[in-house]
Amino acid sequence: MATEQELGAALKTSLERNGSLDAVRARLRADVFAVISEQHTDPPRMSREQLLINELIREYLAFHKLGYTESVFVPETGLGPEPLSREYVADELNLKDSANSAQVPLLYGIVSLLAEGGLPQVTSTTEASAGHADSA
Repeated sequence: MATEQELGAALKTSLERNGSLDAVRARLRADVFAVISEQHTDPPRMSREQLLINELIREYLAFHKLGYTESVFVPETGLGPEPLSREYVADELNLKDSANSAQVPLLYGIVSLLAEGGLPQVTSTTEASAGHADSA
């Protein structure tokens, strides 16, 4: 007959294998964050770039069904409850959406474009936000 410790270890192993234990941990983290964030009423201010980046990440998380991660990410970043439309984000980033690309998050298209060397050099957000320009 199995001991109580052996049963506990087998249960833990089984829950880890099927992903239930990770889901419970993620849900607990999300709930703890929700309680903590209730104390803060003002969402952080975002630049246009930060908003677009956060929306790209939100779309990626939703696509991969990372709901617990998204439930912490959205309030932590100050995003609204509803995502911006994909068309709006694509337009703001000057991305062309096709029938094939519409099947995956916009972030995949950006990574693909970068891998092909298709984007210009990126400046830091700090420099862009502060209006600093290199004088050469």
